Amino acid sequence: MRFLNVIPYWGIEYGGPFVNVLNISANLILKGHESIILATSRNPEQCGQVFLWKIGDHNISLPIYISRRFEDTFCFSSEFRNKFPNFAFKNDCVLIHGLWRFPTTFGATFCRTHKIPYCIFTHAMLTPWSLSQSKAQKEIYFRLFEKNNLKKANCIYIYRNDEKAELDRHKVRSKVVNFTSALNREEVLSSFKIRQEFRKKTSLGSNTILYLSRIHSKKGLLLLVQAIKELIHVRSDIRLIAAGPVEEPSYFKKINNFIRNNKLESYIDMKGTVAGDEKKRIFSESDIFVLPSVDEGSPLVILEAMSFGLPVIVTTGFQMPEIDNKMGYIVRQNPLAIAKAILKLIEDKELAKTLGAVGYGYVLNNFTWEKKIIEFIKIIETILGR
Repeated sequence: MRFLNVIPYWGIEYGGPFVNVLNISANLILKGHESIILATSRNPEQCGQVFLWKIGDHNISLPIYISRRFEDTFCFSSEFRNKFPNFAFKNDCVLIHGLWRFPTTFGATFCRTHKIPYCIFTHAMLTPWSLSQSKAQKEIYFRLFEKNNLKKANCIYIYRNDEKAELDRHKVRSKVVNFTSALNREEVLSSFKIRQEFRKKTSLGSNTILYLSRIHSKKGLLLLVQAIKELIHVRSDIRLIAAGPVEEPSYFKKINNFIRNNKLESYIDMKGTVAGDEKKRIFSESDIFVLPSVDEGSPLVILEAMSFGLPVIVTTGFQMPEIDNKMGYIVRQNPLAIAKAILKLIEDKELAKTLGAVGYGYVLNNFTWEKKIIEFIKIIETILGR
């Protein structure tokens, strides 16, 4: 089969949606199918026409076609509009990744109009929190475009159960399938081994907490920084690594002001976007992973942290109740509650090690692409009547 993936943007800084598209495309190719990616960028000349992605011992060349966009909010691109029809007619199924952007809306509308099979991946963009952002604009946009596109989709891949309730509210009767992020099995095995070997060879002399996500108020980094302020009154060997692209400059400024006003510079290492060996290194250095987000399903970064054998601390906005007291803790969105959970794991190394090992096994057994891609192909074959 031939697949066309549509994603509005291109770059590792876009996190889980971007990596999931790469893994879907690469695993389809490994299974003998054709898969290409259409996206937009401000600087398409820097992207090339092939993206190299590695799965175990396999080096996979992903064909990519990047169109120039004029702005970043709506990702409008006249070049994409001109390119898309030619690609759409040549493929068996179009995979639309996300909502609320020109490339995804145009792609789904064109497929609907011309009766080309297409599936929509919501990427958690129909959750109550997501819909509350720019609420009035999204309600209008939904009625004008997204509602009909969702109704006519051959399949909708949702990331959380409350998205199904939203679809039901609008009487969207398309086939709905629960979707979660995943990792490649070889990647999970390698990550755990890398951290174990690193910890044997290296003694950092500090208890390192890791935050790795976008710098956005939704993700709650300020709460974690405030928790560090509480912890240093009890432990002087605390270190926080905070990595990720700045998506909300005013929030980033607020965090930096808090760090400076409370003299936390020596305890907190603020990094930008990390990838590749640098990303593996900070996972290996860390003792605990914390993501105090307002609203999450099963984000890729949590699975990555667990694959390295890290115990995880998340807040009540998460939809993974199985984590609590087994692979880490789910706590209130409160600096003191976060600090208390961190301190418990710092002071009981054996407990932290046990929780991390359980999390690693959970990811290995339940969140690998090797199983997921087979299930995905079966659904598509059913949709296409094969």
